[in-house]
Amino acid sequence: MTHVKRKISCKELFEGIDATFNNYYNENAYITNIEYNTKSNDDFNDSAFVCIKGSSFDSHNIAHIAVEKGSHLLIVERYLDINCAQVCVKDTKFALAKLSSNFYEHPSKKLKVLGITGTNGKTTTTYVVKSVLNNMGIKTGSITTIEIDNGKSIIPSINTTPQSKELQRIFYEMLQNDCKVCVMEVSSHALSQARVACINFHCVAFSNLSQDHLD
Repeated sequence: MTHVKRKISCKELFEGIDATFNNYYNENAYITNIEYNTKSNDDFNDSAFVCIKGSSFDSHNIAHIAVEKGSHLLIVERYLDINCAQVCVKDTKFALAKLSSNFYEHPSKKLKVLGITGTNGKTTTTYVVKSVLNNMGIKTGSITTIEIDNGKSIIPSINTTPQSKELQRIFYEMLQNDCKVCVMEVSSHALSQARVACINFHCVAFSNLSQDHLD
């Protein structure tokens, strides 16, 4: 799947985000990509790297790798001893979602996004709803455990619900491909990890709750 190229100023990127900035920060500098994984094969040049602290790994500890690969802006929860622009926020998981929405021009405000969550039945419900809408002449993309359909290309899924940056990019691509609606599965992990934060859901559905999700 070919990704659409974007370019945005730091001022636009951080609109609506509560943050502090170090002395290297320049609101007029441009960002061409947002990264959160140093192992990504994407071009890191002129990118912003978001340091995510997980349950077993903290990418703040390897942020220097992103800078060495070309990132000139770090989004952090604590300032690092690295000579580059850094923006400190309270929660980088949520910041990643907000930054990605800003970067891709808030696509979920222009695309009707239908989210389906629950223990069982998410995939089936997603395909049924998508089929009904397409048969009504409403071009509909989808994000499922099995595949992602952006209205032009279909690729296998890695997670039930992608990371927030990928979600916003997919929504943007759907709009470019004339989709009017996106039907997507929303996993419990996506909800707890803020992957679906900053998505303007038009409609949501809850299938069921069984023992797998009683915690």
